[in-house]
Amino acid sequence: MASKTYTRTARILHWTMALAIIPLLIFGQQTMGNHQLHLLPTIHTSAGFVILVLLVVRLWWRWRNPSPETLVKSGWEKTASKLAHGLLYAAMLFIPLTGWLAYTEHVRRSLGVRPASLFGFKIPLLPDFGINWHFIHNWGGKITLALIAVHIAAALKHHFYNRDNTLRRMLP
Repeated sequence: MASKTYTRTARILHWTMALAIIPLLIFGQQTMGNHQLHLLPTIHTSAGFVILVLLVVRLWWRWRNPSPETLVKSGWEKTASKLAHGLLYAAMLFIPLTGWLAYTEHVRRSLGVRPASLFGFKIPLLPDFGINWHFIHNWGGKITLALIAVHIAAALKHHFYNRDNTLRRMLP
């Protein structure tokens, strides 16, 4: 029988990533757009790498500890929930990877971004594919913010309108 709530580790990973991702998405444009302040792009890039590492841990944990069964009864809501969660996981992979490619693009074009390091390890540069990764990363971030807003709205709908335990299962 499946658990009725998420594991403590799943909740910690969820909220740690949420508290890291949302500010990165909101302040990302100002961070990467200001190349005179070398510290901000370095922090943004390093935090993006931390998100990527946390995603690997989160996917491994989820593979080993499946999510509890959904409380949603409606077929379309189950489908929407699976689609939204799939898109959120894809975004958590897509945004850091396109960010890494955009970072590489900035460093290679000498736009004032110095090669960054993460806990003393140099962040390697990726190949140049001749694509405007900054544009893709920027719009991917905006789309991800919209997905997160829908995710939050759905959680609040379940909590206040449906009055089920969907939100409570993910709270500490």
